[in-house]
Amino acid sequence: MAWRLNKGDWSEAYVFLKLLAEGRIYSGDEDLNKVLSVYMDVLKIIRKNLGVKNEYAINTDKKEHSCNDWKITKAATCQDQGEKQSVCTECGETITRSIEKIPHTGGNWEVVKEATAFEEGLKKLHCKNCDEKSCI
Repeated sequence: MAWRLNKGDWSEAYVFLKLLAEGRIYSGDEDLNKVLSVYMDVLKIIRKNLGVKNEYAINTDKKEHSCNDWKITKAATCQDQGEKQSVCTECGETITRSIEKIPHTGGNWEVVKEATAFEEGLKKLHCKNCDEKSCI
C-alpha cells in the first residue's frame, strides 16, 4: 500500500510523532529558539478524522528527573540566555536547562540633547556589561 500525502499531511504526521517521542511542548524565545526550561507535558493526543476519534495516551509512568548538582555551561548575560546541565540521579540522562537573561546594569549617562526652557532633554544610560543604550 503506497501512501499519498500532501505537505500538510506530512507536517501533521511529523508533529504527531514528535509529540509522542518527546511528550512535551516547549516554549520559544523571541528568535524562535527552544526554551528548555519552559514546557508543558503532553498527556494525551486526541485526533478526529472522518468522524473517527482516536486517543493516544503518552506514557504517564514517566518520572521527573532528579538533579542535584547543576553546572553552568554558559553564563547568562544581558543579551543571551545561559545554560546549565546536570545528570539525573535516577536514569543517568544529562539534563539541560536554560538560564534567563540578566537585566542590563546601569553605567554611564550620555546627554543626547540638552534640556532647554521650552523642550525636555534626552539622556541615554549605557549598560556596564554590553554598552546597550536606554533612552530616558
